Amino acid sequence: MVKPGIYIHAQGGRYEVLGVGINPHTQKEMVIYRPHGEKWQWCTKDEFSEGVKVVGGIVRRFTYFSELNEDFMPSAELRMVMADLI
Repeated sequence: MVKPGIYIHAQGGRYEVLGVGINPHTQKEMVIYRPHGEKWQWCTKDEFSEGVKVVGGIVRRFTYFSELNEDFMPSAELRMVMADLI
C-alpha cells in the first residue's frame, strides 16, 4: 500500500501522493498523485511502485521522501472526495 506523502521520481521530479482510490470499473487500487505545485491529479496503478532501469541497475519509479504538510495538503473538498474513493 502506498502512503500519502512526497515522493521523488527516478528522473528527479517531486510528486505529492494524495491517497489511494478504487477504479469503479476494475475494482483495482489506483494511486492518486500530482506533480509538486500543480492543482490537477493523475491516477495510476502498477506503474507507481514498479522498478525502472537506470545507469547502474534498477530503482523504484517513485521513492518516498517525506510526509505531506500543510503546504502540500489538498483542499478540504478534495480530501472529502478522496475519502469517498477509498
